Amino acid sequence: MIQSPRLLLPTHRPSSRAAGIFTVASWRRGRPSRGVSRKIRYFEPIPGPPGSAAKFAAGNNSSQYWNHDEKFFLEVFVSRSRSPYFNLAFEDYLFSTFPTATQSEEKLAVAQALDQPKIDDALAHRPKTLFLYANTPCVVIGRNQNPYREVNLQELRAAGVPLLRRKSGGGTVYHDLGNVNYSVMTQSADFTRAEHARTICDAVNRHLIWTKKTVWPLTERMQLAVNERYDIVNNVGSKVSGSAYKIERGKAYHHGTFLLQADLARVSKLLHRPLPTEGGPGERIRGGGVESVRSPVANIEITSSEFVDAVIERFGQLYSYKQNNLLVTYVDEQELTTEQAAGIAEREATLKSWEWTYASTPKFRHNFQGLNGSDAIEFMVKEGHITRVVVKDMPALLPSTDTAVQELVGQPYIADTIVPKMPDTYWQDRIRAAL
Repeated sequence: MIQSPRLLLPTHRPSSRAAGIFTVASWRRGRPSRGVSRKIRYFEPIPGPPGSAAKFAAGNNSSQYWNHDEKFFLEVFVSRSRSPYFNLAFEDYLFSTFPTATQSEEKLAVAQALDQPKIDDALAHRPKTLFLYANTPCVVIGRNQNPYREVNLQELRAAGVPLLRRKSGGGTVYHDLGNVNYSVMTQSADFTRAEHARTICDAVNRHLIWTKKTVWPLTERMQLAVNERYDIVNNVGSKVSGSAYKIERGKAYHHGTFLLQADLARVSKLLHRPLPTEGGPGERIRGGGVESVRSPVANIEITSSEFVDAVIERFGQLYSYKQNNLLVTYVDEQELTTEQAAGIAEREATLKSWEWTYASTPKFRHNFQGLNGSDAIEFMVKEGHITRVVVKDMPALLPSTDTAVQELVGQPYIADTIVPKMPDTYWQDRIRAAL
C-alpha cells in the first residue's frame, strides 16, 4: 500500500465497511479500497516561515495569518465515483441536507433536552462540509449560461464529451481526471467569497514546501495566490482554479475546479467556438446569460492524491474541532442509503435532461451570417423553443421554403427540428454544426 508522507493510515485491510483505506494508486484508478470512511491522525503541523518573508508578493493570501480560533463540526466527503452526473447530483444532495443556523439550533436544543453529550458536543459547533471529487471528461456550464455561446458543441459531440449545467453561477469549465473539484458548504454567517479559496491556496503552497518542490520564500514558479476575482492564480496570473457560488436560505457553498495535470489543449478546443472569417459566414448570439471570462490557464503539476491529502489536512487543522480524529467518508453509487439513492437519482435525471441543460438557457437571439457576411437568418429562442424566425438574406429560400421555416415557431431549438426546413446542404450542415 502506498501511504501519504503526512497521513497515518491503517496498515491492514479493514474488517468492516466502517473503516477504509484510500491510497494514491487507488485514487488514480478511481477505485479505492472498499469501505466507507477512515479516521486520519495528523503529524505535527508544518512549521510556518520565519517572520514576514513568507508573505506572498501578491499580498497576504495565506490563511495561516488569520485567526481561526473558532472551530467547526467539519465533515469531509471524497467521491470514489468518476461520473460527473453522480458527483454533481451528490453535491446538490449534500447541500440540500446541509443545516441552516436555525436548524442547527433546533437540533442542539433537542440534544440538550435528551442529555446526549456526544451529539451535544458536535452540534455545539457550527457545521462545515468539504466535498472532493474528480470526473471523467465533461464540460460544465454555469446556471445562467448559454451553451450555444460558451461551448463548441460540434467538437463536444465529436469527442463524446457530455455537457452538464450545474446549479451554481459562474463560468464554463472543463473536467477530466487531471483536475480535482472541491466544494465547501457553510452557513451564511460563515460565508465569504475569499475564505476557502485562500485555504485551498494555502494547502497547496504548504504541500509544495513539504515535498521540497519549493522553499520559503516561495519561488516565483510555484507561488499561488488569490486574485481580485477570487480565482487561484500562479505568479504570472494564469488561473489554476476558478470559483463559483450558490447562496440560498441561510446557507451557501463555494466550489472550484483545480487544474493539476489536465489536458489544457482540449480545454481550449472544447470551450471556444470557431471564429468566423472576416467578411464571411459566422454567428452572433445576443441576449441574456452570463458570459465566461476568458483567462489563460495552467496546471500546477502535482497528483490528485497529493492535492486531496493536502486539502483535507489543512481544512482539518484550521476548521475541525476534532483536529486529530477527523472522519473522512468515501461515497459512490453503491454506498448510499435508500433515501440518498432516490434523491441522487432524481437529480441525475435532471442533469441529463434536455430541459435542464438547454431549455434553461435565458432567452436569446441566434443570428447566422451567409457567405457574404450579411445576416441571413435569425432565431429567437425562449425556454428552449423558437419564438420567432426572421429570414433576412438567404436567396436559396424560396417563398414556399420561407413558409416552412415559419412553421418552426413553437418548436424545440434543436437540429433535428430545424435542419429539414433548410433549403440546401450548406445550411443544413451549418445548423447541424451550431446546434
